[in-house]
Amino acid sequence: MVQLHDARRPPPSVLSTYVDALVAFSPAKEGFITQKKKYIGVGSAYLVGRVYRVLKQPLFQINWLDSQFQNNVETLNLSTVQRGKANYRSLHGRSTGVGWGRLCAVGDGEEVHDDDADTLDQFMESFEPLVELPISLAEVEAIKSIRFEPENQCDAPQDLYQHADGSTKTRLRPEFKHVF
Repeated sequence: MVQLHDARRPPPSVLSTYVDALVAFSPAKEGFITQKKKYIGVGSAYLVGRVYRVLKQPLFQINWLDSQFQNNVETLNLSTVQRGKANYRSLHGRSTGVGWGRLCAVGDGEEVHDDDADTLDQFMESFEPLVELPISLAEVEAIKSIRFEPENQCDAPQDLYQHADGSTKTRLRPEFKHVF
């Protein structure tokens, strides 16, 4: 089947395919970053950002994923964005090479307990965090550096609002009766 182009709507630009792409740059290696005082504390670490807009033809705007730098918007040309995409791919690895994801994976000699929670011992003690956690919106907003990972997701609890029988009445699950 051959699709005809809709004359009312122009075809998407090749440049628009770069929107939402993730890029990574090291300030030690990039001239556009080392010239700016706002990135002085980064050192040789990589800054990861997302292309969020195409400006005039060869220019793109980047937002950084680290909250410490999220207010710093950079305008970059196509070749710099392509280099940033390559940096990001090399950091996070490909199927044929070692990347950051594989470097962070649990090693063969390390012990990981992913068994059923019933097989683990239970200890009843209150948790005392080393750092006091923020309890208000103002305290959370005052945090200088939070990293936003766009691909991260949490699975929603499956039994929060409705039970298997369709009722929504609150009840104690049998496996937790020993706690109460």
